[in-house]
Amino acid sequence: MNRYQLLQLSLVISGLIQVSAFKTNFDFHGNNNHKNNDKKEDQKVNEEPIQVHLIGHTHNDLGWLKTVDQSFTGTNEKQARGSIQMILDTTIHHLIKDPSKRFCYCEIKYFSMWWKYQNDEMKQKVKDIVKQGRLEFVNGGWVSHDEATTNYEDQINNMYIGHQFLKKELDYSPKVAWQVDVFGHSTSAQRLFPDMGLNAVYFERIDGQDLQNRIQNKNFEMQWRPMFNHVGKQSQIFSHVLKDGYCNENYFGFDSRDDSDNDTAFIDNPDYDTFNADWKSQEFMKIVQSFVQAQRHNHVMISFGCDFYFQNAWQTFKSMDKMIKYINAKYSNVSLFYSTPGYYSEKISQLDITWPTNYDDFFPYRQPSSLDDVWSGYYSTRPTHKKIVRDASTLLQAANRVYALKVIDQSASEQEIQVTMQAQYNLLDQLGIQQHHDAITGTSSLIVADDYMRRIVKSMNDNNIVYQKIISDLAFKSFGIDSNTWDQCTLNNQTYIECPVSAYQDQSFLVVAQNPANIEVQYQKIKLPSDKYDAQVWNTTTKQFDPVRSEIFCHEFTYKDSNQTVNNCEMIVENPISIDSLSLIKINFQNTKKSLEQKKQQNKLNKISYLGEDENGSLFQVTDLKGINRQFYFQLRYYQVESSSQTHSSSDVYKFQPKLDHQISIQYNTFTDQVTSNGEFCQEIFIRYLNKTSGDRYAEVKVRAYEKLPTIEFEVYMDEIPSDQGAQEITVNFKEKETNSKKKQLDNGQVFYTDSNGLEMQRRELNKKPNFQYKTNAVKAFNFFPVTSSIAIVDNQKKMQMTIMNDRAQGGSYDDKSKSIELLFNRRIYEFSGEVINSPLRGTFWVHLFDRTQEQSYQRQQQIQTEQAIQYFYTSQWKENLNVMSHAKINKEGRFAKFVNEDKRNITIKINLIPQEKNKILVRFYNLEDIFDYQSNSDLDKTLVYIDVQDYAKQLFREANSKLNDPNVQIIEKGLTGVQDMSDIIKNKNNLKGDDDSKITPPPTFEDPSKYKIALVAQQIRTFELTYTLKYNKIRDEIIQ
Repeated sequence: MNRYQLLQLSLVISGLIQVSAFKTNFDFHGNNNHKNNDKKEDQKVNEEPIQVHLIGHTHNDLGWLKTVDQSFTGTNEKQARGSIQMILDTTIHHLIKDPSKRFCYCEIKYFSMWWKYQNDEMKQKVKDIVKQGRLEFVNGGWVSHDEATTNYEDQINNMYIGHQFLKKELDYSPKVAWQVDVFGHSTSAQRLFPDMGLNAVYFERIDGQDLQNRIQNKNFEMQWRPMFNHVGKQSQIFSHVLKDGYCNENYFGFDSRDDSDNDTAFIDNPDYDTFNADWKSQEFMKIVQSFVQAQRHNHVMISFGCDFYFQNAWQTFKSMDKMIKYINAKYSNVSLFYSTPGYYSEKISQLDITWPTNYDDFFPYRQPSSLDDVWSGYYSTRPTHKKIVRDASTLLQAANRVYALKVIDQSASEQEIQVTMQAQYNLLDQLGIQQHHDAITGTSSLIVADDYMRRIVKSMNDNNIVYQKIISDLAFKSFGIDSNTWDQCTLNNQTYIECPVSAYQDQSFLVVAQNPANIEVQYQKIKLPSDKYDAQVWNTTTKQFDPVRSEIFCHEFTYKDSNQTVNNCEMIVENPISIDSLSLIKINFQNTKKSLEQKKQQNKLNKISYLGEDENGSLFQVTDLKGINRQFYFQLRYYQVESSSQTHSSSDVYKFQPKLDHQISIQYNTFTDQVTSNGEFCQEIFIRYLNKTSGDRYAEVKVRAYEKLPTIEFEVYMDEIPSDQGAQEITVNFKEKETNSKKKQLDNGQVFYTDSNGLEMQRRELNKKPNFQYKTNAVKAFNFFPVTSSIAIVDNQKKMQMTIMNDRAQGGSYDDKSKSIELLFNRRIYEFSGEVINSPLRGTFWVHLFDRTQEQSYQRQQQIQTEQAIQYFYTSQWKENLNVMSHAKINKEGRFAKFVNEDKRNITIKINLIPQEKNKILVRFYNLEDIFDYQSNSDLDKTLVYIDVQDYAKQLFREANSKLNDPNVQIIEKGLTGVQDMSDIIKNKNNLKGDDDSKITPPPTFEDPSKYKIALVAQQIRTFELTYTLKYNKIRDEIIQ
């Protein structure tokens, strides 16, 4: 019997066996007397042999040490070896040639690059091996995305572009997730995977102590039930921790990249001096035994592959073939065969096993070999890049709204639709790359980080060419404004220098403000070179510009790189923009200075006041709408960094390592001066701080309060961290202060909450983990968690809450000694090559300090305004055509009112549109409410809203085609990536048993009232495919005219 016949027979046997128990008393040392094959197979069936799944794979980072293009082409070999195109070439050719082989591949961006070079014949062969299950795509995302610093929207979009590609090109939908190199794992990512059609997830990087406990207790395979209080078992996912990692076991590398002497080829010819099959097979059987002793069944999954392995697939497969043949012949109690994670999952699902359950995430990460090295630094590494990625995400969401209307606009040409779809694809492509676990995390080399930045900025600029053209058309249809010179700011959080106004030279100009959010936005911000401006807003009813209230705040700002000092002014315009709407603002140059002091004001806003400085920082007092005063501190602090030693590392791109003998932060700078400016509806307190080192490094804080908003806004700027102070970790700190002896500080009992990728708030408790007792000297770093939108503390006795919201991902924690919330803001650290990572930084935070019984949390409303931020378009050259007012505006306020019952609180509903092709779009509805904001976990019904999807779909069509009758609309609920029907996903969801099934009470579920009227409760996301067809078979041009 040749090796291929033996393998095929082993696969058949493994498919027939139903395991409830198995024996472990087999001979791990083997013997030299090979038994008759027929007799051996009979013994296998009787003794229920160990089924050893050999998982051939390669881990291909989208970046890290080499750029994406360098990694694909195999260039820059001095930096790192590896060529993705050679990996795919040799592996796929081998799979085509040998039907016994199986292999899995994860990074769809790389595969799409390879796919472009293949002819039709090769593409068909690839389709065949995919259909046969021998080439399995795992995860299916454009990249294997990070789970700590990514936003849920970007996770979905990363998976969307990958799944769409696989469906279109290969008619394939992935079944399992493969997140093997991600530095910790979130509940949100696992909660989303099942709604993408993924029923199992495989990963490696969990805390080293946690892993050892799970191995000892046979718990490294589990039923993970993320966000259980919201979704119950609906999103449970079978989870497998790769016990020994995603790379090959010692002695079994077989790859040209593996330089170890012991990881040489498997030599099975005893006549050769290099014969090693005897001792290697014994080593392998020890590995198998270690798995058998640590798990609850007799299927063992062992990885064969690592970073950029299989560049010469012939070499690796050759040794694997020999090993399979040799061990299967020598040991009667095992059956080795090529497998994939999906095939393993299929076999596991057939077992009658009650699995341990898990409800929490896996942050932070520590390697088993170094428990004092905590990987919580990358939550904040390269913060500017993290903000650019967030800006690109908001740009995509805003552009998608007008792109979706374009593809259902019956007057749009095929070319216009093609250009629109290409613009969307290009931005999705590059935004997908940014989600990689070495991109947005900031953990790549410097050349790769620069390439990431170049890519995302270029894609944003390219997208804006198409985006601005559509906005120009909408401005003409909506307001009669004719201009072909619309432009946008490059960096909205800097000065007017980065905005088109810098070229206007004291001219009046127009701004189109697009609000893509499903929430009314009260204020707009416009950068200016001086305060000699006022604002007017276009009235669509009277067809004229009406004056509106505005305030301008000005301060000098110096660019350190050029030593250029500018008058940094910002106008705040009070102009409520309704949901998903455009507003036209005219900024008039007056040539006379109009400072806040010179304006005649009947009333000045006195919502916040600066009370002074002490050891806790700058003290502020906020007065709420009921006249209650509350006080809190703000302060910049820093941690000194531990030096590297044999037992632990210093801070680096991955790790946050304050001095182990002094894990207390120190005041970073001192107060110099402050200016308070009170306007009618907005006030600002401007404070400067000084770090007295070489060069005198400054920090600035603009603290703003708005009449109609419950939050206080902090815009924080700091110069580069001084080099003569070495490595430093800078934090922003917020702390509530008691106002009198009866009103003590918030007592949160060492408990705080952080968001999970922008979704559910998760409970954290200082120095405690829910699943194991941890040991570490790096206590401070171990208590830092990823914060992508919010961190909060709650006093359950007083019903008081303090929430801090941010504008990008950061590490965050609660410091029990100072009683403050702290966020890791900026870092001065060193990357692989010794290059310093350090830059000036500007970021924004929103503070909400409130009584939970009297006031609703503003967290989710602010989150939507951050995720779907207003987009601004500028022009100083235009003509007004008042006769062109054909664009019929939709009553979006009325549409939104249908989402919320009047007797319920203000439910936060987010909507996204995704164009797919002509007359076809996806719409996603998100209920961002969170049980965290309610009195108890039983209040889920209070978050329930109903949405008429058919009515919404028709209103979208009317908005794009004001002169046409309503079309027929086919509505199909899809999974989150828009590929599989949701009905099929539900039928195939994981229903494995958990060991606490009899003890838990899942939350209630809510039925849809009708086919197109859907129920949506907190943290639920539902996606619908809308396909439009006209009711009347007429020529399009005749209908439109």
